[in-house]
Amino acid sequence: MKNAKVSRRRFAEAFSRFAPMVSGFARLWRGDGSGINKTSSLEDALLRGMDFDSMRTNLADPYREHAWVYACVTTIARKVSTVPFVVALRAKDARGNRVLLENHAAARLLRGVNPTMSPSELWQATAIYMYLRGEALWLLERTAGREPAEIWVADPANASPLLSPEGALLGWRVRGRDGRDSVFADEETVRFRFFNPADPLRGFSPLEPARSAVEQDFKAARHNEAVLENAAVPGGFIRVRETVSLDSFERLRRSWDESHRGPS
Repeated sequence: MKNAKVSRRRFAEAFSRFAPMVSGFARLWRGDGSGINKTSSLEDALLRGMDFDSMRTNLADPYREHAWVYACVTTIARKVSTVPFVVALRAKDARGNRVLLENHAAARLLRGVNPTMSPSELWQATAIYMYLRGEALWLLERTAGREPAEIWVADPANASPLLSPEGALLGWRVRGRDGRDSVFADEETVRFRFFNPADPLRGFSPLEPARSAVEQDFKAARHNEAVLENAAVPGGFIRVRETVSLDSFERLRRSWDESHRGPS
């Protein structure tokens, strides 16, 4: 990346695709989620990261394994996290200014998020999942009075929708890192997604159209790495028709090295 700085115009274009989905935040105070109970505690469903136990030849995790994917997604996510998200009245005051509601429950929730995450980290995580998965999912911890008290960000790849016989969305089944599932009513989640014409319930990642090019670049880099680790010696062998002397073998080896071996 020659210039990691995102111009105001480019950032506005990128963020315009993301910001409208914040309207889903208003759903925090809709309904009581009756009819669906959690199968286990909220903590069971929290996803703190991805499984990077093994490195594969094929590109498994573009965000971690490909430098340009990481740089692009992180640049956008950091810019998103600097935008001051506030709660305000639709109507403006006599001077035409927004009336901020700093003590509103939603404003307090956005400031507090949860015990381990700051507001900046919340929006970074949300934006990163948006651009890697095409969607982001918030899980809500509510008080006894049903008011949202904490926000946790889940990996959408580990969430599957629960539908009624008529096809209406009832909630989400989320698999935690321990392998156990938890069920959340639709009112206990907030979803952000890029429109997916193939599946209106799931998002479409901007990374998908570029996946082939990213994977080719990754494979080329791994190939070059393997060559360098082998002292730049190409693989193969030489077959001769008859037995050669040790001196002839040494001359042949030195000639091969001088012609094909890189600097050691």
